[in-house]
Amino acid sequence: MSEIKYTELDFNLIKENLKNFLKTQDRFKDYNFEGSSLSILLDVLAYNTGYNAFYLNMLASEMFLDSATLRESVVSRAEHLGYVPRSTRTIGAVVNFEIYFDSESAVLPSSLLLSSEQEFFTTINDIRYTFYPDRSQTFTKIGDRRYKIENLKLIEGQRLTHSYTVDTTTPVKQRYVIPNENVDTTTLSVIVRDSASSSNISTYNLATDITEISSTDQVYFLSAYKTNLYEIVFGDDILGKGVVDGNVIEISYVVSGGDGATGANTFRTNKLAGLTVVGNQETTITTISSATGYAEQESDASIKLLAPRSYEAQNRAVTKYDYETLLRRDVSLIEHVRVWGGEENNPPEYGKVFCAIKPKTGDLLNQEDKSRIVNTYLRNKSVLTLDINILDPEYIRVALDVAVNYNSNKTSLDDDSLKNLVLQSIDKYKADYVSGFDSDFRHSKLTSYIDDTDDSIVSNNTDVKIKYRIIPTLNSKNSFSIKLNNEITTGDSANNVASVKSDIFLYNSSRVFLADDGKGSINLYYAAGTSGVNPIIDSGVGTIDYINGTLSISSLLVTSLLNNVNYIEFTFIPKIRDIIALREQMILIEDENINVSMTDISQLVLS
Repeated sequence: MSEIKYTELDFNLIKENLKNFLKTQDRFKDYNFEGSSLSILLDVLAYNTGYNAFYLNMLASEMFLDSATLRESVVSRAEHLGYVPRSTRTIGAVVNFEIYFDSESAVLPSSLLLSSEQEFFTTINDIRYTFYPDRSQTFTKIGDRRYKIENLKLIEGQRLTHSYTVDTTTPVKQRYVIPNENVDTTTLSVIVRDSASSSNISTYNLATDITEISSTDQVYFLSAYKTNLYEIVFGDDILGKGVVDGNVIEISYVVSGGDGATGANTFRTNKLAGLTVVGNQETTITTISSATGYAEQESDASIKLLAPRSYEAQNRAVTKYDYETLLRRDVSLIEHVRVWGGEENNPPEYGKVFCAIKPKTGDLLNQEDKSRIVNTYLRNKSVLTLDINILDPEYIRVALDVAVNYNSNKTSLDDDSLKNLVLQSIDKYKADYVSGFDSDFRHSKLTSYIDDTDDSIVSNNTDVKIKYRIIPTLNSKNSFSIKLNNEITTGDSANNVASVKSDIFLYNSSRVFLADDGKGSINLYYAAGTSGVNPIIDSGVGTIDYINGTLSISSLLVTSLLNNVNYIEFTFIPKIRDIIALREQMILIEDENINVSMTDISQLVLS
């Protein structure tokens, strides 16, 4: 009897194996299977075997988190690790809200409440968006007939409420599902009434730490349901207080309207609902931080990455990887994060944790978001004595001057079309190698991407510079330090060649710039006139350490900036063309800093 092959999945190979097996039988030793009725039966057997093999293979794959492909399987495997995929996160803004009643005869209530149902509006591109307070709050009286709420968080979307009546007698287990995929679960409000006619209401809060939950605690658990939905789960009177027959569960939440309102900074509202006060209500809304923070529901790839790491972290922040996992899981406005201990700094800063965060919108987090991240998401999970610091990324901008040599006889593309392909290759390199923290710029890899763009490209010469921005305080003495951690070439002042040079700015109404003298000093120069000479205004306003790439400036007066920007940009010439990023540093290659020139060498004649 021939050996049976169990590993074949191809239809023809399975059928051939069946034939070979039958040929080992005396009855079919010389049988001609082709064109016979038995061949049809072999087809059916081969199909059935293939179907079963595929089904069992997919079934086995869906049993494990790393190989699962169906969303429902990924969510289910993650639930076994105690991980709840992040829901959609709606946009939020922070404002100060002030209200004034202009009638002196108005009888004002002793306590003024802003309801979470109060609608605020903004308009972007002729589309109106509705915002709500994240919770009901009480105004603070700040003067005669004047009330104020500071740092009021507004969230965009639509408020919805769903009710369920508890019935434990049904043969199928009752589930309390939130029937909307775009729910922001951070906005959930869960209350339980004793009955439909009862005014006795209990507020249930999200359970975050089961070790602190007793049998009487009014908490609920949140879990993913099937693909993109969520459900509320109540306790069993052992781990949290349960619900009983006849209880009415009311679930309120906000459904995100997408990212269309991102950047909104002007809001308005109607009169406060429920007030019967004589006279007008004059409202003043001052924006503290513009609308931002939208995030789509967590992807399958993100769940596969974070679920096992979240399980490993056990909802605590001890190692730097714990911090990164918790931040990625809980804070929706984060695009990239890098965490390290103070012992890695130079000089070391023991007892500190540093978290550099690149937000999804803009380059920097505002101070309120930094404080909220520390106090809400990290403080109660970290080691008690550690000092947690949220840092802004230090952006090292890489400027590229790319000279491409190509042979037009080997392509049908014109200059512009070929140039666009080169730009696409640079974008691909950025996506593959320069994304987030701990990403270095490698010159040789970039040039190989450019050379491989098209067969007609013979070579390229890519020059690299570093750009770094500082934001000065106008009409004040500024001191700052730039630490590039990349070696800089030495300038040559005798030949008017600087390895460090700033943009032009105004100093006491004069156009000036900063540059090195090739000996380690930074001087302040007048911008050149028609003669091309740059007289020195002030020598030694700073120093440059060429080996470590450290620029230090002290007591620099900046009167005004040019070109409608709020920064001064320095350009450095690195000694080597590979650029390294450490800790909070992040490399950016922006379109405005890419210059590509094309040279057709097909007409060059060698002599």
